[in-house]
Amino acid sequence: MITSLNWLKEIIDINLSKSELVKKLTYLGLECSDENRGPSFEGVFVGKINNVKKLANSDHLSICNVDVGMQQKINIVCGAPNVKTGILVPVAVIGANLLNGKLKIKKSKIRGELSHGMICSEKELEIGENDNGIMILDDYLKIGEKLDTALNLSYDTLIDFDLTPNRGDCLSYLGIAREIAILESQDHSALRKKIIDLLSYEYPQSSEKIEEKISIKIEDFDACPFYVGKIIKDIQIKESPQWLKTKLKLHNMKPVNIVVDLTNYVMLSIGQPMHTFDFDKIKTNEINVGFSKNNNKIETLDSTNRKISQKNLLIKDGQNPIAIAGVMGGKNTEIKSTTKSVFIESALFNPIIIRKSAKSIDLSTDASRRYERSVDPEMVNDALEILTGLIIKYCGGEALKGSIFKGEAHDISKKVTFELEACNDFLGTNLSSKQVSNILNKVGIKNDYNDNEYVCYIPSYRSHDVMRDVDIYEEIARVYGFDNIESSKAFSVNFSSIKKSLDLSDNLKLNVSSKGFIEHYSNSLISDKEHKYFAIEDGVSVSNPLNKNMKYVRNSIAIGLIKAVSFNQSRKNNNFKLFEIGATYQSFDKSPPIEDMCIGMAWPENRFISWKDKDKKDFFNAKGDMNSVLDQLNISNYQLKEINKKGFEICLSIISRNKSIGYIGIIHPNILADYRLDKNLVYAEMSLNKLNEILLSDNKYEEPSIYPTVERDISILVSTQYSSEDIMQTIKKAGGKFLNRVYLFDVYKDKSIDEHFNSYAYKMVFQSHDNTLKDHDVDLYINKILKKLKKDYKIKQR
Repeated sequence: MITSLNWLKEIIDINLSKSELVKKLTYLGLECSDENRGPSFEGVFVGKINNVKKLANSDHLSICNVDVGMQQKINIVCGAPNVKTGILVPVAVIGANLLNGKLKIKKSKIRGELSHGMICSEKELEIGENDNGIMILDDYLKIGEKLDTALNLSYDTLIDFDLTPNRGDCLSYLGIAREIAILESQDHSALRKKIIDLLSYEYPQSSEKIEEKISIKIEDFDACPFYVGKIIKDIQIKESPQWLKTKLKLHNMKPVNIVVDLTNYVMLSIGQPMHTFDFDKIKTNEINVGFSKNNNKIETLDSTNRKISQKNLLIKDGQNPIAIAGVMGGKNTEIKSTTKSVFIESALFNPIIIRKSAKSIDLSTDASRRYERSVDPEMVNDALEILTGLIIKYCGGEALKGSIFKGEAHDISKKVTFELEACNDFLGTNLSSKQVSNILNKVGIKNDYNDNEYVCYIPSYRSHDVMRDVDIYEEIARVYGFDNIESSKAFSVNFSSIKKSLDLSDNLKLNVSSKGFIEHYSNSLISDKEHKYFAIEDGVSVSNPLNKNMKYVRNSIAIGLIKAVSFNQSRKNNNFKLFEIGATYQSFDKSPPIEDMCIGMAWPENRFISWKDKDKKDFFNAKGDMNSVLDQLNISNYQLKEINKKGFEICLSIISRNKSIGYIGIIHPNILADYRLDKNLVYAEMSLNKLNEILLSDNKYEEPSIYPTVERDISILVSTQYSSEDIMQTIKKAGGKFLNRVYLFDVYKDKSIDEHFNSYAYKMVFQSHDNTLKDHDVDLYINKILKKLKKDYKIKQR
């Protein structure tokens, strides 16, 4: 929301300096910044054209003799079609600057004639849009006077507010003035009355009753609780006065005509969006507020044909749509220069319905932004009366007697109660009841205090925002000043309120971060191509995607991490490991689709440049990290089994208690090539849902043995068709009850070993809970293991 400081000063007395005002509004919770604005020209004066003579060698240029109040009159060559003798015009003399210094006026020769300046159009001076000819000034202005002084083009400060979504009440000058009133200790109700009085004008009414000319029907009162309108006849559409154009341009609004511009002016002033229709174009004389019955189209005021659906609340002429309610009007009832009668609409619309409607047609307007954030129901009738008076003041005409309405603007004021002690405990303050009452009165919240309890009466313009005791606490804190609340080095809470343990997601974040991983957040929507990289099912698609790259909900965390790796490596950032926790969806077999929270981890293959560590980081380093993560979760009894998985060159399934909880592998080079990655990328993904099932199942604990362990190593040659994991499972089964642990500690390969064989070395740890094991006892189990391996895998012992 952009506001003009000069405009604010018209409606509220401001004693604070500009810098103090911006600073204190930010501290109040309305983050803002300021920018100085003024005329974009220098050296432009009011001049009078004394004589116009056509250039002999041109069909459109004229030589104008112009009086700019100097001792000597100057000649200027001008090509405007509306130049004539006797008119007052803006004249940029030699040395003048236009367009904030981008254009400097110099003496020039045009078609053989010297030109000593420039006669300017509105657009060249950036005070209007008209560039069809030179700007013709009012004849009462003083010749030779500076143009900015003559037109009262004052310098201004624009304050740009970055409002949070809950502060829709501040999308108007009245709303911002209320916040300034808090700083200046001014009464809110008096301020509201002052602004309405400033904008209101008495207007004539005809004897014709409005009910005889038009009727209103509301099909859904939840979508539109209240709708009211007025008719003004015999008006004359004019161009807006300069003061109104200037105000609208400050807010990046293009002036259209006096009726449309006044409608926007009232909305900026008090926050109530309204719409004006050419009444003579409403054929059925019936306004019908309801949803679209068919998927038809409407041409809106921006000359765009828009397809509308049952999501769009419409204003209809009978059943023919003439506006998308709360968003934009239709071209078929547009106010034009020929309009003689207008119907003014003021209404309350459901914020959620307006937001869905605007989003469905990808259109956000000044009106929809205000309706989406809720408008003040008490302003609906007041705004209508204000706009009626303004239109008649500037366009003439008279209003039909009365207003036509349906529904009612319900009293939505709320009561909120809270205890003073609870407020102080929550904020960490020691405020007295007098201080709290004073703060509540400043923000316009009437209140009663009795026996440590407050009853607060929330004003209608804040009823959508202040609904609970904590909302009141926030109001108290922002006015009291967050900087005035002392920080504490210690705090106390009830022991019972402390969680006994972090949830799995938090545990994993701490666990993985401690191993040097950096957390990453990526978009959960992916393209069709990205979906197919890992898809084994149809997946979950978005019915109305914003673009082709956001068609599917992700089926793996991998895509986001691959993109992040590519982004970093293309910028020479190589030494990192990434992880992300998020939801994935595989298919639409069930409605809603099953959501699986997963953790994804990515290890870019890299050689660290360090005098201390020059080893290559590869798949085995990644596997070690994953083992450590699972060990910290007390999941030590798991296996890795090689599987074929789409999108991977090599992939191992992680199995615990006969259940696959995830996988680890090397992403296929074809996928990496699409992201310009030329080195291996190891990726692992585990399901938090399945991990939780494992962790929630009963764990069995054993008393550690007091007897020593006995270790044995075996080295074998085995065919490459058998995996190391399968061999380890066989060793565990054949090793008997005393085999405590077994793990692979060496893989050896050289030219002397047949390429179809692998050399594996395993360490086995034996231990008894009852006595010390003898060597010959362990030898019996070793022989049993070797016999089983020779039978099942045809191994050769080395």
